[in-house]
Amino acid sequence: MLLLLGAASFPGPAHGAGEPVGPVRMRLAQASGSELLSQAKILYDDLQYDQALAKLKAALKVGDLSRAEIVEVYKYMGFIYLIQGKEKYAEASFKLLLKYDPDHQLNPLMTAPKFIDFFNKVKAKQAAASKVVLRHQPPGRFAPGQPLSLTAYVVDRGGRMDRLVIYYRKKGAQTAFSSVEMAPDPADPTRYEGLIPFVFGDQVGTFTIEYYIAAVAADGQWLATAGDPKAPLEFQVTVTERSRPPPPPSEGGGLLSQWWFWAGAVVLVGAAGAGVYLAAQPPPTAPDTGGAIVVIR
Repeated sequence: MLLLLGAASFPGPAHGAGEPVGPVRMRLAQASGSELLSQAKILYDDLQYDQALAKLKAALKVGDLSRAEIVEVYKYMGFIYLIQGKEKYAEASFKLLLKYDPDHQLNPLMTAPKFIDFFNKVKAKQAAASKVVLRHQPPGRFAPGQPLSLTAYVVDRGGRMDRLVIYYRKKGAQTAFSSVEMAPDPADPTRYEGLIPFVFGDQVGTFTIEYYIAAVAADGQWLATAGDPKAPLEFQVTVTERSRPPPPPSEGGGLLSQWWFWAGAVVLVGAAGAGVYLAAQPPPTAPDTGGAIVVIR
């Protein structure tokens, strides 16, 4: 008994030589996010949901998780909140999961049907909220002398669209579609307008232009379209010339050399057959915009 008391009265040193102490030792002993996630899964399997939830939150705070691990954290948080009857918290967890993995699917062999049903409803709701909606009206009638423009409206609540593009070509041409980007209206961010360049050269007659519009993501994925390559939209342009003076020399070439198009009499016919007449006028000085432009609204 005396020996035991003596041993208890003279404890050994608290730390070995060179061993870190205080906050430094605490940081070294802190578990990584991956370790905390593993511990949370064990607690979850043991039905210790409050403790598991605390571990999951701690794992997020550590900040060293991979993307896949973050998805796992929010998945288990959603499961726990559903078990606890906190559906709003479960929905918020699943929404965060879908931000990291929009196409995530729960394993039906490892997940309760109740969880799968709830998750799929959240996923469908999230997809609908982030859907890009594109609206485009066919060409209409315009005042004489007014260019025609192609206009579209886009609702992109999820911010997924990178650009809105018009693809166009003369019908019957054995060429690929050319493209031009549309620009947003500063006064209305949902409204976009684009110009289709004059593509007829010195030809006269009635031509059909086929086109489609695509909302494109940064990775090139099409999010929404009006028309498509296999079923493009169309409009007609009838070009007539009363007098066409010889084009002046131009160093720029291309459309710059065709500004004199406006000196001729031109009729632009929309899809409904309503014509717009651009009256003949004296040749102006070369415009800064680069030349004759025919556009559709």
